[in-house]
Amino acid sequence: MMTGNHALKRAAKRSGDPAATVAVRSESAAKDRRVLRGVARWTYRIVASAVLALVLAAVTVLVILPRATHGTALTVLTGSMTPDIPVGSVVIDRPVDPGTLKVGDIATYQKAPGVNEYITHRIVKIDTSKTPTMFTFKGDANRGPDITPVPAGAIRGKVWFHVPYLGTWRDAISGPMGRVVVIAVVALMLGGYSLRQIRESLRDRKRAAPAGGARFEFEFAPGAFGSTDPAFVASLLRGELEPFDGGFRLSFDADDKRREVLAELLAPYVRQSGEAAEVAAEYSVEPEDAGEELLAGLGAEPVAASRKVVHA
Repeated sequence: MMTGNHALKRAAKRSGDPAATVAVRSESAAKDRRVLRGVARWTYRIVASAVLALVLAAVTVLVILPRATHGTALTVLTGSMTPDIPVGSVVIDRPVDPGTLKVGDIATYQKAPGVNEYITHRIVKIDTSKTPTMFTFKGDANRGPDITPVPAGAIRGKVWFHVPYLGTWRDAISGPMGRVVVIAVVALMLGGYSLRQIRESLRDRKRAAPAGGARFEFEFAPGAFGSTDPAFVASLLRGELEPFDGGFRLSFDADDKRREVLAELLAPYVRQSGEAAEVAAEYSVEPEDAGEELLAGLGAEPVAASRKVVHA
């Protein structure tokens, strides 16, 4: 069995009516728009989810983990530890007992007391013969070790892990322009979400009350479709069937263009239906052939026994 849309398309092709063809094309375009809206909706959701996941991951690395471990998140500004730790990475340091450090560990130390400057290098030598213990550091990409040995008290933590390039983004965002960009992006995302919610609300209202005339009704005498069950016709056309004045009535939610197509299809069988009755006089269909004629116009399958009813 063909759906209502397919039936309308077949009927439009057979009738050659430009108005019907335009209506069918309009429905096809509306279907294409619905598909595009669905693709856009899912694309927005995927992108928004990805951005949200990235933001949550960044907040976890930069804020939650350092606070949970009493550590620090530092941005790597030079290439002294490349290729292991690229420039722009964020290193997460955890507090460490200097006595547990060994050669080969990567740690961060304060360059000088009272100076907010830190260096993250690899330990290449530990001198326990002095008090306090002295550590010699070297950057993996440097030719020689750092000039000044580092006392144990200057070590601020051992590198737990690093995230490449996250520091570059953090430094960019922390600047004045970065804050403006972040605020603008957040505002756009919230605005886009709000607009989408408004559009969906308006679309739901539009579906509840179609444009161009809410309900469109056709009234038929008993046996108007011959041996074909009116309920079958109603299902093909996506309408509602109800008894009316000794016969029955088909009701549709339709815009003006679809009303034109329905009027053209059902006019030969209608008893009275307002504007459709004006075109009914142009047609003449024998009652016994009514079902087959209508289904042929709809492009449906031949009438099966299960779709026939006997009218008294």
